[in-house]
Amino acid sequence: MDKTKIEWCDASWNPVTGCKHSCDYCYARGVAHRFCTQMWGADGATHVLDERKYFDNAPDGEYNMLQYVCDPYPYEFDPTFHRYRLDVPQKWAKPRNIFVCSMADLFGEWVPDSWIREVFAACEAAPQHRYLFLTKNPIRYTQLATEIMSAKAELWCGATITGCYMRRDQVPHFEHVTARRFLSIEPLTGNNLPKIGLYGGVLDWVILGAETGRRKNKTKPERGWIQDIADGCREANIPLYMKDNIKPYWDGELVTQFPW
Repeated sequence: MDKTKIEWCDASWNPVTGCKHSCDYCYARGVAHRFCTQMWGADGATHVLDERKYFDNAPDGEYNMLQYVCDPYPYEFDPTFHRYRLDVPQKWAKPRNIFVCSMADLFGEWVPDSWIREVFAACEAAPQHRYLFLTKNPIRYTQLATEIMSAKAELWCGATITGCYMRRDQVPHFEHVTARRFLSIEPLTGNNLPKIGLYGGVLDWVILGAETGRRKNKTKPERGWIQDIADGCREANIPLYMKDNIKPYWDGELVTQFPW
C-alpha cells in the first residue's frame, strides 16, 4: 500500500475492500479475484476482519511443513472491513497523498456508517497526510456532512463520473460539504457528462483518465471529449490532471495540475 502506480497519489490504503457496483470496466474486481488465494465464504454479504486471516496451504500429508499465508481478499470482492489496517497511516511519518479505498467504494449504500466513521477516526489519528476518497454514491457525503466537516484531518471528497455508469443526479450532493471536492472522470466513456464549467467555485480538482485493460468493448475516448473537459476546467479555473493513459487520445502536452 505504501507504493502505487496511480499518478495522482503517493500511496493507497484499503481498510475496506470490495464493492457491489457492476461496472464492466472494473479493474479492482479482477485484482481481488486474482489474489484471492482461498475463498472463505464469499456470498455477497459484508464481512469484518479484526485481524489478518490466514489459511493452511500445506499439501496433504505434509503435516510438519505448514505455511501460513495472509490472504488480502479472503472474501474476494465482497465488501470487507479490514479493521487491522486502520493504523497503517500512523506508521507513515512522511506526509502522503493517500487514496483511501482504491479497492472499494467506501460510501456505497451497503457500507455501514460505523465503518466510515472508524476510517475517519483513523485519518484523524494521522493528520499529517492528505486523504482522498472516491465514490459513485456521493449522496453519502451529504448524509455524513457533520463528520466530514468536523474531521481534524484534510479530507478530499471525490465523485467518480464515467459517462456510462454514473449518478449524475447525485453530483450536486457534495456541494453541501465544505471540504475539498473533486471529480474523477475515469474511464472517460462518453461526452454526456455534466458541464464542468457549471461547477466553478464548487470543484477543487478534476482528474481525467481513459479505460485500461483488455476488455473487448473498451471505449476509446474522442479528442473532442477531452477538449471539452479541458476547456471547461480552464474557463472555471479548476485544476485538471490528465492521467498518462490519455496520451494515445490527446495530441498535445498532458495537463497535470495539482490543486495544492
